[in-house]
Amino acid sequence: MGIIANYTAYPADYIDAVIHDGDGENDTELAEYGLEKDSLLLHLALTGADDFIGGNPLSEAVIGSVLLGADDEDDAFDASIFATPAARVAEIAAALDRADINALITQHAAALQGYDRQDDTAGLRARCQACFAELRAFYRQAAALGAGVMVSRM
Repeated sequence: MGIIANYTAYPADYIDAVIHDGDGENDTELAEYGLEKDSLLLHLALTGADDFIGGNPLSEAVIGSVLLGADDEDDAFDASIFATPAARVAEIAAALDRADINALITQHAAALQGYDRQDDTAGLRARCQACFAELRAFYRQAAALGAGVMVSRM
């Protein structure tokens, strides 16, 4: 079962307003990335966990930092919307740059195999590497723009 996630970079002031007031005015999209089916798989690869880990930049890279709303607030992978302030986006981008995706995949191989039995080990590794590279590139771009990020999943 894949989890569809959409990542959109917005101006920092918009994200801050949405987090604090629930609404913002400057909702110009600066960058966008869609992880169409593998957000839970990538979260497992990065953290070994199947749920949100607050304060963990690798978990927040996939899920977001601040829950704005969800169908089931006890399940971050249920339909939900998270926001990440610009300062945290920069920290997440740096953490992704430091992360060794191959070591993390090896470390969490059992969780990955338990989640997705369609691919062999090499196929899972390739999917995780590709998703990681795309997500890292998105966060690098968002950080360079000084943007915050909204993550919506369904």
